[in-house]
Amino acid sequence: MDSAPQKAAELQIQELLDLAGRGDPAGVLEAAAAIPNDLLGEEALLAIATAHVALGQTAKSRTYLEAAVDRAETPWKKAGIIQQAQELVSPQYALYLVQQQLKTLVDSPRLRMVRSRILFSMGRADEAEAFLEEAITPLTEVVLQLAQMKVTRGAARDALDLLNSYAVPDVHRAWHSVLGARASGALGEFKAMLSFAKAGLLAKPDHLHLQTLKWQAMMALELREEIVLECKSIVTTPGSQLGLLLLAAHNLNLCGELDACDEAMRACRQLAPDNAGVLLQQARIHMQRKEGTAAVALLSSIAPSSRTSEQTSLLALGQRRLGDLTAAIETLENYLGANPGDVPIILQLANDHLQMGDLEKAQWLLASIPDDGTRNDIQKGRVQSEIAFEKGDFADAVKSLKELAERDPSNLLVWELRARIETLLGQLEDAARSMAHRNRLRKLRDASGLVSDKILTSLPGQILNEYRLFCSPEDLAHCAATSDQNSALLHFLSKLDQEPTNTPAAISAMAALNRLGRIGATSRNVRRDPERPTIPPQVFQFWDTTDLPQDVADLVMWNRSLNPGYDFDLFDDVRAVRYLRDKGEDAALRGFRLAPHPAGRSDILRLALLWHEGGIYLDADDRCVGRLSEVVDPELRFVGYQENVMSVGNNFIAVAPKDPIIRAALDDAAHAFHSTSGESLWLATGPGALTRAFARIAIMPDGQLAEGIQIYPARQLSRTICFHTMLSYKATRSHWSNAPVEAATHRHQ
Repeated sequence: MDSAPQKAAELQIQELLDLAGRGDPAGVLEAAAAIPNDLLGEEALLAIATAHVALGQTAKSRTYLEAAVDRAETPWKKAGIIQQAQELVSPQYALYLVQQQLKTLVDSPRLRMVRSRILFSMGRADEAEAFLEEAITPLTEVVLQLAQMKVTRGAARDALDLLNSYAVPDVHRAWHSVLGARASGALGEFKAMLSFAKAGLLAKPDHLHLQTLKWQAMMALELREEIVLECKSIVTTPGSQLGLLLLAAHNLNLCGELDACDEAMRACRQLAPDNAGVLLQQARIHMQRKEGTAAVALLSSIAPSSRTSEQTSLLALGQRRLGDLTAAIETLENYLGANPGDVPIILQLANDHLQMGDLEKAQWLLASIPDDGTRNDIQKGRVQSEIAFEKGDFADAVKSLKELAERDPSNLLVWELRARIETLLGQLEDAARSMAHRNRLRKLRDASGLVSDKILTSLPGQILNEYRLFCSPEDLAHCAATSDQNSALLHFLSKLDQEPTNTPAAISAMAALNRLGRIGATSRNVRRDPERPTIPPQVFQFWDTTDLPQDVADLVMWNRSLNPGYDFDLFDDVRAVRYLRDKGEDAALRGFRLAPHPAGRSDILRLALLWHEGGIYLDADDRCVGRLSEVVDPELRFVGYQENVMSVGNNFIAVAPKDPIIRAALDDAAHAFHSTSGESLWLATGPGALTRAFARIAIMPDGQLAEGIQIYPARQLSRTICFHTMLSYKATRSHWSNAPVEAATHRHQ
């Protein structure tokens, strides 16, 4: 071909590539029609294949993908195109392509590595590892990829043995160190983790992943002050790279060094004011400080078409934690409309539908995600386990969680859910091990130095301890997955008759109701009784002082504006004392004054108000996303909901005046602080007290709920009320969950 046509073809190919870069698939195909196929290189062929896929013409794309692979000059380039074919078409098609190439390039390590990656992504991990092991030579890349697969699968010890079996050239030192640090961390060998990270940083000082692993190891070794000094040094050193500054800001914020963190973020904005990573890190910092409104405002300022997957995910998380689950789902769905197939976003959307109580939609979304051998499988399995738990299939849920924990021992949410369900099933030794592992993971991720790994310092741990102290072998047998739940329910009701303050018996009775399908719409059993008092349209709330944080005051006003048919009344400490005195509630008044935290005082006051006045109690951090009248039928005697530990929540209660459930709970809670041996506020005066009273009084001897009582599953109620929204005070000791375990009466003698 002479120079003029050659030049013209080159210009046409460049125009085609420009159209591809602008995301114009129709334009790409129009340009391709004017270029002879034999002049197209692998880059142009790949662009044409991508355009066909974008226009739904996947079958046509295969011709161009196969041509691109054949024309690629090196195994490295062939491997890159095959990996893109996996994303464009399917893992099965990519596997076909690489197998065709291996017929002539049988000894190519690069193609063998690609084939093993594809097999691993298809869930054929054993086959992938065996294929690589056949080719193990001193070639470091093959060894490292095999080690990476073992780390990803949770076989950390095997990965370390492999890594230590081969000498590593400097060119691969960083990759080797990352894998060694990850494997050591998974095994809890944090000194080794730190050594691997430091060795890698000697070879590549600016490696951000290694720096992250180094600081994680130091955190686990309780070297917090050293981390702070290193981070502050990075901030004050001229010329520090942006990624390192962002990482330093993150760690400084976690360590509570807020001024230094803000200084680091100012340096980041000066370097790159419009950088997507800078905006994302600033939003993360807002979220860590419980400044959800600021995080959502910042991320919402980015045009939806310009938001990254991570920015979209964090925006939706912020919306959910602020109580707007509908907006979170809309944000995720809009992103997927423009970016279909983003697995982390699909997983988050499935989880949000689960939180909304839409189990079918959550399952449908999960079914669209193929198993790929990555952590996505773990997240998918965890959501599936939660769905099983929500349906009352505790045994299937805990079985799946045990398998997931073996595959990824570092997944905190898996261990947390597993410990909770094992407790409910009476598998107390398993639950204790799971809880201990969960607490270790929490401590490792904590930079404040305030999180303890002791079981009794967490609410799930205290509930587990109650089971250990007060459940007999017969009780635990009735908790088992194979036990008849009708018999179990009657057993625990009988036990409560003998031991009215036995929290595990009350929780187990409520769990039996759940497993029998008697929670939710089916539990409603109402006969109109003209002589029974109705639930009055009034809402009580509490804040210990008259000086509310601005975000709390805004939330109180929001709930009032959404419910114009209800009278709202906000009590503080002074009004509460006066009210209890005026009503002659001497024991409650004494308990109120002895309560070591505002949350305990709030627990006692709400019960007194609801006993005397009736109406609704709503915690100050709960957000109405619908009208209360949608879930509160005034003709009922009691409306509440079941928490995920099977207890009856006390942050939202709607009840007619003088209900015996409330009186029993008040008498229990009022005496909780009259001695100094104790439990958490949750057990002493909160949902623990209400659950004990409810199980004794609201469940009839035949195992049915009494007339006029409605108990919602928490997720069903979330369509109207979002519980425990993100507020800035929750990052301080003002929130009960951050306070030390406080003294409360140990009722069981």
